[in-house]
Amino acid sequence: MTARGAQGDSLSIRKIEEQLLARWPETKLEPSLDRIAKVMALLGDPQRTYRSVHITGTNGKTSTARMVEALLAASGERTGRLTSPHLTSIRERIGIAEEVVGVPAFVSAYTAVAEQAELVDVTMRHPLSFFEMTVAMAYRAFDDAAVDVAVVEVGMGGQWDATNVIDADVAVVLPVDLDHTDYLGPTTATIAREKAGIIKPGAVAVSARQSEDVAEVLQARARSVGARLVVQGDDFCLLRRTAVGGGQVISVQGLYGTYGNVLLALHGRGGAGPEAGPGRGEGRSRPSRIAGSLRRTAGHSAGDPGCRTQSARGPRACPVPGRARAVPDVRRHRGDGGQERRGHAARTRARHRRCRLHPELEPSKPDAYAARCDRPAGVRTATNPRRLQRGDCDRKGSCARRTAARMRT
Repeated sequence: MTARGAQGDSLSIRKIEEQLLARWPETKLEPSLDRIAKVMALLGDPQRTYRSVHITGTNGKTSTARMVEALLAASGERTGRLTSPHLTSIRERIGIAEEVVGVPAFVSAYTAVAEQAELVDVTMRHPLSFFEMTVAMAYRAFDDAAVDVAVVEVGMGGQWDATNVIDADVAVVLPVDLDHTDYLGPTTATIAREKAGIIKPGAVAVSARQSEDVAEVLQARARSVGARLVVQGDDFCLLRRTAVGGGQVISVQGLYGTYGNVLLALHGRGGAGPEAGPGRGEGRSRPSRIAGSLRRTAGHSAGDPGCRTQSARGPRACPVPGRARAVPDVRRHRGDGGQERRGHAARTRARHRRCRLHPELEPSKPDAYAARCDRPAGVRTATNPRRLQRGDCDRKGSCARRTAARMRT
């Protein structure tokens, strides 16, 4: 590509982002799927042309989405991925075949959605929001790319989240804690009811180990819609975890067999204590169970070579930008991101000496949570509660822009 062509693409993306940001912000929500449902109908409901995995919960959604994507890709599936927020480029939210969506495909998806959004905007009290637009763009891009399966991360909650216009074959509920209490409710039970809304009739629901009140909500939802609920610790678990250079080797007990010596190119215990075993460090066992559930719903047996291959090879290389990543040229420095108490407590246990956060600090998540990191540096609440401004610096650290660039390498 010529320098002029590259500049043109950059300007196109910049213009699209400006137009999206001029819309209703993703921090303002109302309990309605009317706008996103109408625009998807005008687009021909592309989200119904492929199977899907829908992921909600308080912690670990993006990491889980990346690992599930890698597992499915290793078994021969062509994948689409929708995660949020992005770190340095808005295109990062949409992935096709484990790669960030290309500029032409991104522009094409925006053009198609924007045309239909104009028709919807004039009929609704509020126009489509930034987040609703990006969701519609992702679902259109997945259809254009002829993906076999989409791995979709909920933006907030679940029942009224714009992503919930899909009827996922597999619904995933990661650990539920207090988050977004101003929108989702003051207790974990009320929050769980919102998140349980992604569990659809006949689906397989994969749940992390939950508190008793959250577990009761998920069980009730599964019964009411005829979904099959499988629970971490009871139906699947992590058997063994060994730290090695470049990540860790794990063994997982699933519903249909044991998957041993899986190399996972990520650090951390996934909320575990110092020992592995049932009930400890099982966060790493969920992606294998999720991917296996989807392949079973598609008619593949547990002994299918693809099912074995996906667990043996899939998660080996699934980098997650901004998540527990070593920052180049900064000795013993890891960059990470988080938003609430459980995540920050995990960082404290991991003894990250300096926490260069790309946070989603919100009014419902007090800044005191960030202070639980050992000797935090570079933590600041920006004007936009969903993300740091790239030029926002503190006296002890470099700009968030520079840190984000290093975390991406």
